[in-house]
Amino acid sequence: MGGGEVAGALTSLGIADADVAGGLYDAAGIETWLVDWTDPGTRLLLDVGTIGEIRRAGTAFVAELRGLMDRLDEERGRTFRATCGADLGDARCRVDLADPRYRTTGTVLAPATPGDMPATLAGIFAEGTFTGGRLSWDSGANAGLANDVRAHRQSEGGVRIELWQEPPRAMAAGDRFTLTAGCDKRLSTCAAVFANAVNFQGFPHMPGNDFVMRAIPGSSTALDGGSLFR
Repeated sequence: MGGGEVAGALTSLGIADADVAGGLYDAAGIETWLVDWTDPGTRLLLDVGTIGEIRRAGTAFVAELRGLMDRLDEERGRTFRATCGADLGDARCRVDLADPRYRTTGTVLAPATPGDMPATLAGIFAEGTFTGGRLSWDSGANAGLANDVRAHRQSEGGVRIELWQEPPRAMAAGDRFTLTAGCDKRLSTCAAVFANAVNFQGFPHMPGNDFVMRAIPGSSTALDGGSLFR
């Protein structure tokens, strides 16, 4: 299966629209079979793959099909980069996300525009603490689901939480959730916010793309190739 798309309508009794929107079928396995319709037991497996992005339009959907070669694009092992290669709270990072400094509960104040909601939190946190973090729904129509947080801002009477994607079901006033802090994976954040520089999994002193354009110490001439013609 080299890739492609499959379109359909959400009419199956076993597949609910809300389940698709909630991501329950993300990365689901796909098998393509050649079947003798007169004898369904006579069949041949042709290919396997997984479901990628799912686009929805009303009651219809279009699912991206990804073949086995897609796994070659997945990050394997450790990469050398200036930012941290660990995920906040994993075995390499070692930050305890159960720490009340990085985790709290909250309540939706009122119905909001899709993906953007006013809320109150159980504690006081600096603006941006939960930017890039995770919101898990504890009650309401979305209970058991989770969303990635795009931004956490202070607001009059509480905070505003902006999500990267709107929840699959409508939010309502009184819905409760749990917030987990986010990290931008910079050494300065690791040290100042989490006091965890000793476990930083990046290489912050690697030269950037602008390194070749810097001037030689003691020289006013940038390395722009101009000296080749003088």
